[in-house]
Amino acid sequence: MKKTFLTFPLIGMLTIGTLAGCGTSEENTAQNGSDTNSTSETNNNAATNESDTSNDLKQYARDDNKQDDGMEDDFDLVGTLESEKDNELVMMIDKEKVTVKKASSFKTDEPDNTEVKGKLVKVEVNAKNEEAESLELMPQAKADDNGVYDKDQDGEYNVIGTFVKEDDKSLTVKVKSGEKTYEKTADFEHDDDSNQDLKDKVVRLEVTKDDKVESVEMNREDQDMK
Repeated sequence: MKKTFLTFPLIGMLTIGTLAGCGTSEENTAQNGSDTNSTSETNNNAATNESDTSNDLKQYARDDNKQDDGMEDDFDLVGTLESEKDNELVMMIDKEKVTVKKASSFKTDEPDNTEVKGKLVKVEVNAKNEEAESLELMPQAKADDNGVYDKDQDGEYNVIGTFVKEDDKSLTVKVKSGEKTYEKTADFEHDDDSNQDLKDKVVRLEVTKDDKVESVEMNREDQDMK
């Protein structure tokens, strides 16, 4: 009889131990599954973020890259050129560093030995693969204190400045050296969408060799540029 009573407690202990072991195994399996799912989600998120970063240059575009047929066209990036390597450009755009890969056909549309590093530039980017096709200095980077840039051999030149006022006979802009007023030519015109309120907008002027303004143009890419 004594042996019989001792057997039941022993069986009970073995049963409890077995159940406890099963519970621990299930918990470990569930935990491992959770860790695996978490790792998978992390990797997926990282891949998504990398994809977004490497294919997101259009958010910095200063122009509308839609053609009349709705297809995407090449677009322009405007910013300060931080550095340049054989295969890439690094630009500062809206206080963000943006890296742009160069296309095999990349070229700089400026005379040889022109200093472009640290200057305000415009980079044309291929819409298909988002690679830089060309680079040129913005008018703000080329203009002198009078706003004059790209002076032709025949004496005609361009001016960039902030629009102040105009009337039937003249137009005034503000440049580094102060306000400049130009008499209008007989065939003076507003280019593109410039026939609007230009007050305090950055505008470009085409000026004749006798210092008369032929046209005024307002470009979106010139606005809010330092």
